[in-house]
This record gives sequence, C-alpha cells and structure tokens, in this order.
Amino acid sequence: RMAAAEALTAARLLLPLGTALAEGTLRTLAAHQGLRHDPATGEEPGRMPEELPAHRPVDRPPELEPTSYHGAIAPTPLWIVLLHDAWRAGLPLEAVRELRTGLHAALGWLHERVGEGFLLDEARSALDDQGSSHPGGAPTDAPVASARLQALACRAGLGAAALLD
Repeated sequence: RMAAAEALTAARLLLPLGTALAEGTLRTLAAHQGLRHDPATGEEPGRMPEELPAHRPVDRPPELEPTSYHGAIAPTPLWIVLLHDAWRAGLPLEAVRELRTGLHAALGWLHERVGEGFLLDEARSALDDQGSSHPGGAPTDAPVASARLQALACRAGLGAAALLD
C-alpha cells in the first residue's frame, strides 16, 4: 500500500531535483480522489486517499482489487500544498490546469471540514492525531483541531489562492 502523506512529503522534498515525481504523485492521487460518500472507506467527494492499494497482478480480476482508504485528514491539504509548491518550482502551467478540477474538489472538501474556524479531525486517525492528548497522556475526545492541521490548512489555503489567482 502507498501512504499518501509520505508520498506527498517525499515529492515535495525532492522538488529541487525536478517536478516529475511531484506531477506523478499529484496525478495518481487525483485519480483516486473521493467522488462519493462511503463510510466503510472514508471516501468523501474531494477527499484525497490516505492509502492506495499496491498494483494488482495482471492475472487478478479488477473486482478483487482492494479499495483506497480515505481516513486521514492530512493528504488533502498536503496535495494542495504540493500542487502549489510544484507550480512554483516549475511545473508547467498546463499540468496545473489539468489538475484544477482536483484542486477545486479538494478545496470544497476542506471547506466542509472547517468548524468554528478550525479544520476538525473527527476520525482522529493515528497520522492526524499525533500530539493530541491531555497532560498525562489521556487521549482527547473528537473532534480534534491540532495546531499541525491548522498550519497545514492555512498553507493549503494560501497556496490555493495563489494558484487560483
């Protein structure tokens, strides 16, 4: 399985070497972006997947292919951040335009997740809930509005504004 947050972060760190990896990562995740509501997988319209299944063997029927899992909050704003940073690093404008539908959908999903001015994580997944505990280690109750997620949402919003401008 491919972990989206790690792939997005790696592609972003490698931007000084070129934009090809970033473009491939952006396109792959956009192709698996949520289209419908599915409580079993966490899929929601505009949400980027947390994990993608590994490539299936050629002799394996497509109906047996595992589905993507959309449980984490971070991949969606990270996708927006990578799109912006790749554009700033030289990703051709035509490639950015081709990913515009994914950008609009991701922004719509983020907008729906904001409550009382904060990006809220109601699922409290392990990746998004790091550091969200009371003194003494007791876990906090959902929803969680961690500083890390707020910073990521802010950066995604600023990057998206620059792209759309």
